[in-house]
Amino acid sequence: MHLIRATLEDGEHLQFECDSEENVLSAALRNNIILLSECHKGICTTCRAHCSSGDFELGEGVSVYSLPPEEQDEGYTLLCQTYPRSDLEVELPYGLDRVTFGTSRIEEVYEARIASCERWTEHVVSIILELRDEFDKPRDFRFTPGQYVKLCVPGTDEWRSFSMANVPDRSGRIELMVRVLDDGVFSNYLREKAKVGRVIEMKGPYGEFRVHPTASPRYFVGGSTGLAPLVSMLRGMVEANDSTPSRLIFGMRSREFFFYAKELAVLAKALPTLSLELSLETPDPEWTAHTGNVGEVLEAVLSQTGEAPDFYVCGPGPMVRRIEEICQAHGVHQDRVFSEKFLASG
Repeated sequence: MHLIRATLEDGEHLQFECDSEENVLSAALRNNIILLSECHKGICTTCRAHCSSGDFELGEGVSVYSLPPEEQDEGYTLLCQTYPRSDLEVELPYGLDRVTFGTSRIEEVYEARIASCERWTEHVVSIILELRDEFDKPRDFRFTPGQYVKLCVPGTDEWRSFSMANVPDRSGRIELMVRVLDDGVFSNYLREKAKVGRVIEMKGPYGEFRVHPTASPRYFVGGSTGLAPLVSMLRGMVEANDSTPSRLIFGMRSREFFFYAKELAVLAKALPTLSLELSLETPDPEWTAHTGNVGEVLEAVLSQTGEAPDFYVCGPGPMVRRIEEICQAHGVHQDRVFSEKFLASG
């Protein structure tokens, strides 16, 4: 057995024993310590931590998008894929208030009805789900803007994760943006079977991606359907009358792939302190906003404004890593960069 000593963000400590054949996350659970986690497959990065002392091996499930080699070299790891070869000291990026003590976490499974299923572009579909109670009245579903839910693909035991784009209210509605793949299990369901009125099992909410109140401006940087949680956060700011100066930097490859433009314009009117920095990677004579990828746009904006904002970043792994590199190059401390990578699993 190896001793695992965990230091939390608030200075508190946890310790437990872990066998060399089990991962640190499972060992914590065996000791009735429930650390933050979601996928348990080395993909979602919820269990990301920094190992400051000791030796370990990474499991085969680690994705290079979730934990790039350079981060591994710096001592970062995913606890669900961390197998100790000695005593370990790890640092967790959250406080003791986020840790649960007990034997298991009880997850409620909701029955969500498809209220709308609309294709916005060739690769993006909007889904609106409704939760109803036994009297067929809207069922309240509370979550923090930035979080996500898991949906079970009907007829399978496969679950897929999607972030909410709306804010919680009493309507029982949940707005999702889904990236459609050529041959994904959920993508195939959308193409072949999804219809208004059909029911999908849902669990959640999950995730720690959320707005952190500070006095700094906020930059929201998104790619593809990574836009969803950023929109949810911005809508949450509208509801909270939060006037923090903010920018949304969002781009797609070309105009035929761009989506949500009208909704973003409405959002900007509702939040006067929000500036939209929209871009296309491919030059287009009819496009009047930025040309270039979101990283290039961010570089230009930072150079022009000289601002020192907090960053909220969501999108494909390579895009998120590029934004993190730009932030580092501009002297932004990593504690001010909040990111969530997604892997399109279809």
